[in-house]
Amino acid sequence: MYLKGGKCVILEIDGKHHNADAARDRDYSRDRLMLKEGISTARFTAQECMNATAEVVNEFLGLF
Repeated sequence: MYLKGGKCVILEIDGKHHNADAARDRDYSRDRLMLKEGISTARFTAQECMNATAEVVNEFLGLF
């Protein structure tokens, strides 16, 4: 979770296990619960984070 200027966003890095139905269902349920509290989730794949780390960081920080 990252907080800047009163805005909070969750950074989720999804690996291969997130493609399983049960994991995906839990993720989506948690996303909706957090959104209800005004907290958004930004999701990136593990592969994106490994292959384009700087771009992911810049995109995430650009959300603020």
